[in-house]
Amino acid sequence: MALHLGIFLIWAGAFVFLQLDHVDGDTKTSGNCTVLEVKPDISQCTFPFIYCGQTFDNCTTSGSLLGTRWCSVTPNYDDDKGWKYC
Repeated sequence: MALHLGIFLIWAGAFVFLQLDHVDGDTKTSGNCTVLEVKPDISQCTFPFIYCGQTFDNCTTSGSLLGTRWCSVTPNYDDDKGWKYC
Protein backbone atom coordinates (compact mmCIF):
# COMPACT_ATOMS: atom_id res chain seq x y z
CA MET A 1 0.00 0.00 0.00
CA ALA A 2 1.33 3.45 -0.86
CA LEU A 3 1.67 5.77 2.10
CA HIS A 4 -0.55 8.85 1.85
CA LEU A 5 0.28 11.75 4.14
CA GLY A 6 -1.99 14.54 5.29
CA ILE A 7 -0.38 17.81 6.36
CA PHE A 8 -1.64 19.67 9.41
CA LEU A 9 -0.43 23.05 10.68
CA ILE A 10 -0.80 23.84 14.35
CA TRP A 11 -0.25 27.43 15.51
CA ALA A 12 1.40 27.75 18.92
CA GLY A 13 1.91 31.43 19.67
CA ALA A 14 4.45 32.70 17.14
CA PHE A 15 5.63 29.20 16.29
CA VAL A 16 4.21 26.83 13.70
CA PHE A 17 4.39 23.07 14.26
CA LEU A 18 4.25 21.00 11.07
CA GLN A 19 2.99 17.47 11.54
CA LEU A 20 2.80 14.84 8.84
CA ASP A 21 0.08 12.47 9.91
CA HIS A 22 -1.45 9.34 8.43
CA VAL A 23 -4.63 9.46 6.38
CA ASP A 24 -7.47 7.04 7.21
CA GLY A 25 -6.57 3.64 5.85
CA ASP A 26 -2.85 4.03 6.49
CA THR A 27 -1.32 2.53 9.58
CA LYS A 28 1.26 3.76 12.07
CA THR A 29 3.42 1.27 13.89
CA SER A 30 5.22 1.43 17.18
CA GLY A 31 7.19 -1.64 18.12
CA ASN A 32 4.98 -4.65 17.54
CA CYS A 33 1.69 -2.75 17.80
CA THR A 34 -0.19 -0.87 15.08
CA VAL A 35 -2.52 2.11 15.54
CA LEU A 36 -5.29 1.99 12.94
CA GLU A 37 -7.86 4.64 13.75
CA VAL A 38 -9.10 7.25 16.17
CA LYS A 39 -12.63 6.85 17.46
CA PRO A 40 -14.80 10.00 17.53
CA ASP A 41 -14.33 12.31 20.51
CA ILE A 42 -17.73 11.26 21.87
CA SER A 43 -16.06 8.02 22.93
CA GLN A 44 -14.89 7.86 26.53
CA CYS A 45 -11.61 6.46 27.79
CA THR A 46 -11.94 2.96 29.25
CA PHE A 47 -9.78 2.04 32.25
CA PRO A 48 -8.09 -0.27 32.73
CA PHE A 49 -7.20 -1.14 29.14
CA ILE A 50 -4.68 -3.50 27.55
CA TYR A 51 -2.11 -2.21 25.03
CA CYS A 52 0.72 -4.42 23.73
CA GLY A 53 -0.11 -6.95 26.45
CA GLN A 54 0.35 -4.38 29.24
CA THR A 55 -2.48 -3.06 31.45
CA PHE A 56 -2.88 0.72 31.79
CA ASP A 57 -4.98 2.48 34.46
CA ASN A 58 -4.40 6.00 33.09
CA CYS A 59 -3.73 7.76 29.79
CA THR A 60 -0.34 6.84 28.37
CA THR A 61 2.26 8.07 25.89
CA SER A 62 3.39 4.50 25.20
CA GLY A 63 3.54 3.96 21.44
CA SER A 64 2.78 7.63 20.71
CA LEU A 65 5.06 8.93 17.96
CA LEU A 66 4.69 12.53 19.21
CA GLY A 67 4.52 11.77 22.93
CA THR A 68 0.84 12.71 23.11
CA ARG A 69 -1.23 11.11 25.88
CA TRP A 70 -3.93 8.71 24.66
CA CYS A 71 -6.27 6.01 25.95
CA SER A 72 -8.23 3.07 24.62
CA VAL A 73 -11.99 3.39 24.21
CA THR A 74 -12.42 -0.34 24.83
CA PRO A 75 -11.02 -2.65 27.52
CA ASN A 76 -8.61 -4.33 25.07
CA TYR A 77 -6.87 -2.08 22.53
CA ASP A 78 -4.91 -5.07 21.21
CA ASP A 79 -8.18 -6.63 19.96
CA ASP A 80 -10.28 -3.57 19.07
CA LYS A 81 -7.74 -0.87 18.06
CA GLY A 82 -10.05 1.96 19.21
CA TRP A 83 -8.35 4.95 20.85
CA LYS A 84 -8.54 8.71 21.43
CA TYR A 85 -6.32 11.49 22.72
CA CYS A 86 -6.68 12.39 26.40
